[in-house]
Amino acid sequence: FDVSVPRGLRWLIDPHDSRYLKAAALHDELLARGWDRVTAGAVFHEALRADGVGPFKRLAMLLAVILWRWS
Repeated sequence: FDVSVPRGLRWLIDPHDSRYLKAAALHDELLARGWDRVTAGAVFHEALRADGVGPFKRLAMLLAVILWRWS
């Protein structure tokens, strides 16, 4: 299991970094249960914060999970 990160952004966000795994699993489960992308993204953001991910990476990852389907 890893985090889906576009190849061009892997220099910034390592898809195998264990700090992201719980947040990604939680986000995916919330979406599977029918939560909307913005609310699931907010929970994802808080889970990243709890695991010590810095603000810049959290923001980048939050925008990615919220905007992914709209791009």
